[in-house]
Amino acid sequence: MLQIYDRVLASGSVPTLVVLGGLALGLYAFYGLLDGVRSRILVRVEQYVDAQYSGLTYKISTMAPVLIGTKAQNLRPVQDLDAVRQFLSGQGPAIDVAG
Repeated sequence: MLQIYDRVLASGSVPTLVVLGGLALGLYAFYGLLDGVRSRILVRVEQYVDAQYSGLTYKISTMAPVLIGTKAQNLRPVQDLDAVRQFLSGQGPAIDVAG
């Protein structure tokens, strides 16, 4: 990028600079579109996980004290499911490894 800017600015070629600027804006717009699609997909995955496991989590949280006894105080299935849901709907699954 620095070589391109150096050569464009040194030569004074405004049309080349405009094309490069337009290309950069187009790429940022495409990135924004992909990020929006990724976000919507992750929200749907989060909703699916919640729908599938919320009933089971509630059942476990109510039955654990009966089955396990006092050790059930250390179990927090509802909070664990909530943490998984927040991870799935947040930036967690899509962390940029290269950046």
